[in-house]
Order: sequence, then structure tokens, then C-alpha cells
Amino acid sequence: MQASELEANLEYRGQLRDGGWVGVTPDRLAVVHRNEDPVYVEFDQIATIRVEPLDWFLVIMSLALVGFGLFSIPRNLLAGVGFCVAGGISLYFTYGRRDRVRITAEGKADDLTIYPEDVEALKDALDPYVEGSAGWNRT
Repeated sequence: MQASELEANLEYRGQLRDGGWVGVTPDRLAVVHRNEDPVYVEFDQIATIRVEPLDWFLVIMSLALVGFGLFSIPRNLLAGVGFCVAGGISLYFTYGRRDRVRITAEGKADDLTIYPEDVEALKDALDPYVEGSAGWNRT
């Protein structure tokens, strides 16, 4: 299917945080990452869809690492700054993985992972097509 045909049949088109887009047609889900070819998943092949919100445990642990680093600076400057940097990097990557959507399809080895800007709008667009065992799991 050509990109122009795909866009003509779209019922929903949403932006991804990494610069691509996700679209819903009457028979499939289309994901286009930045400059890559589209990835299509037929609705009857979808086994599960999981939404993974912000991991608050990792956020708290990252902040604790930063706090410990700040507390350690008077005793050992290098170690304290190292803990602060490690906690900050951990916090940055944890926040970047918020609202991750993983789609498991039958016959595919890897999950399709996307980061939509609006998870609820994507969920509303996919709800009529995914029912029963392929329903939404929020982990």
C-alpha cells in the first residue's frame, strides 16, 4: 500500500514523540517512524496492547540517587557529583519512556513499541477494532 493510499484511508492519525506518526485504518494499524518505511499490523494479528505509564519506582530511586549525591558532596566531591549525574541520567531516560505502548502481534518476534503524544486518543481510535483477548493492559 502506498503512503498516499494509506493516508486517504486513515480514520485516526496521531503524532509520535520521536517524530513519526501512528495511523488507524479500517483494517490495520500503521506506524511510521521518522524516515523509515511504514510498519503495518493487521487488527486480527494483534495479541495484546500494553500501555506502560511512568515508572514511579524508578523516578523515586533516581531522585534518591541525586539526593544521596548532594548529601555526599561535602565528604567526596567527585563521588557526590557522580551520584548526581547518574541519578539525573536515570531520571531523564525514565521520563522519556513514559506512556510507552507495546503491541504484540502473532507471527512477529518483537513487540512493536511506540511513544504516542496522546495515548488516550490512540486508545479511543483502536477500541472499536481490538476486543477480547487483544484488549488494553495497563502495566
